[in-house]
Amino acid sequence: MSFLFYYILRKIFVKLEFSENTIALQKGFFIKRIFVVPINSVVKISVERTPLLRIFRAKEVKISTLRGGIKFYLQKDEQLPFLPTRQAPMLKTSFWEQAFGAFIATRALAGVVIFAALLRRIGSVFGSGYYNKIFSALFSAAENVTRLLSFLHIAVPRIAAAIAVFALSCWILSFVRKLLTLARFRVGRRGEYLTVAGGLITLYEHTLVLNSAAAVSVSSVASLIADRAPIYVRGVMIHPAVHRKNYRKTLKVLCNITREKTDKAAPPLRAFFGYCAAPLCWSVLFAALIMLLRFSEYFRYAVLLKTILYISLAVSLYTAFIYFLYMRHSGIAYGERFSVIASRSKMRLYTAVFPNNTVLQSKITQSLFQRRSRLCSYKIYTMERQAFKARSVPKEKLRQPFAVALETTDICWIP
Repeated sequence: MSFLFYYILRKIFVKLEFSENTIALQKGFFIKRIFVVPINSVVKISVERTPLLRIFRAKEVKISTLRGGIKFYLQKDEQLPFLPTRQAPMLKTSFWEQAFGAFIATRALAGVVIFAALLRRIGSVFGSGYYNKIFSALFSAAENVTRLLSFLHIAVPRIAAAIAVFALSCWILSFVRKLLTLARFRVGRRGEYLTVAGGLITLYEHTLVLNSAAAVSVSSVASLIADRAPIYVRGVMIHPAVHRKNYRKTLKVLCNITREKTDKAAPPLRAFFGYCAAPLCWSVLFAALIMLLRFSEYFRYAVLLKTILYISLAVSLYTAFIYFLYMRHSGIAYGERFSVIASRSKMRLYTAVFPNNTVLQSKITQSLFQRRSRLCSYKIYTMERQAFKARSVPKEKLRQPFAVALETTDICWIP
């Protein structure tokens, strides 16, 4: 509907004006909304061309600031006047780098949401018959998995096999979607503008303004094993698989971020329980339930319950191991212009390199157990509306190198 009003009937419903300092967008016919965005507050310009937009030779443009953004449609060849006219030299990545970035970026829960939305769309368009056929295929695959495991003398309930097949299908669907997004991935920088483009079915192009951006690398266990990790700036992946030995060079070339020699405050070994307390407690609980049920005469018949407890114990121990592994790569490192904070968030390790002059606020927190071990958690807030936290670091090694930045208003709305 928005494509019909704001592109096909653009002359009636939309008025877009560019001046030297502002962008003015007016939408609507009976009720008009006028958005005024200062050009110096723009931090990201995203261009998307779906198959439908490509048929009409159109593109969707989203201009983002630190406080919001605007969206409108342009013709394929229409250019934004405040962007550089000359295209930056583009660096292309290999298929295996794109596949690695898609693998790291894939989340199983996101795959479940996408798979459910896809099934709903199939059922609404093609009817419930196709919907039932897909579920029949999933249950048939689960039956085959159960038979194979039974042949290997491994007892697994059918419902557990069905859940595993469904989760794997969702993950594969999410991985393929990410891989299509990263296909033909290329990145280039000209001055303070970083351009990222890619996509096979839907084409994407992001232009990032590198005025105060933090570069964030996201690592998993596979990343630590392969010594590679994707890098993000303002939520956009700017490289799918940067090798550790090329990390500093990549940040310098793409983001103009220099890594100086730094003083590092890392979690010591005595912070192990603080990092791994939750999964260790769950492991003890599941192990106790298993030992308790082994003395029960009904334990031999509770096949599903046994499977759930053993899988939960294995997952808890694996999570504790992952947390400990991330602890060895966590901490905070100070530099004269840029600082680094590496910390775990759920099942990923995030390493952020940020300019010191963008920090608005810092906070130190200590629990009762951390006071006894002289540890603390250190969290900083930047003008990019981002927060980075270093967990369980020695309090005596912390210092305050950051200059407080000033917040500015970057978008206004006139009714």
